[in-house]
Amino acid sequence: MRQRSIAGIVILLVVASGLACSVLRPKKSLPWHVILKLDDGQYDHDAAVKLTVNVLKTRLNAAGVYNFEIQR
Repeated sequence: MRQRSIAGIVILLVVASGLACSVLRPKKSLPWHVILKLDDGQYDHDAAVKLTVNVLKTRLNAAGVYNFEIQR
């Protein structure tokens, strides 16, 4: 009976340490790239880019995303 409880404790410790290592491991960033394509001559390019950046910032903030970077 004592050996059984010791084996159970050892298994529990191994599983718990594996879970702790997976949780504490630093996460890699997931870069996303958005490509904005405009028809030639129909839109003001700078205004469209500014509007798109503002929309992306607003939606990422609303979704609770943190540490994001938006580049033109």
